[in-house]
Amino acid sequence: FLSLHSNCVAVWLALGEEQTPPEALWQESPQHWLVWRKNLQAHFRSLSSAELQALRELQAGQSFAAVCASIAEQHPDATHQIAQWLRSWAGDGVLQALPALAS
Repeated sequence: FLSLHSNCVAVWLALGEEQTPPEALWQESPQHWLVWRKNLQAHFRSLSSAELQALRELQAGQSFAAVCASIAEQHPDATHQIAQWLRSWAGDGVLQALPALAS
């Protein structure tokens, strides 16, 4: 996860497309980014604060049910997106299988 206060991603994308980049800007509120690798290829996309919270809670070991309850409580306007996030995380290779627990 990255939280950036600048528009460096827009600058980087413009340079990658050989276009004139926008002026570098500082933003009071950070933009959150998810960075991951799928088949050795780097990927990234922006995240809402609710999706960032959900991913951090999953990373911390919370159950999916607990994450859904937490999002419903703290970001009620985002509850309709949880299924879309899960589909995206699985399809993009953000989620991986957990190792089997020893008995």
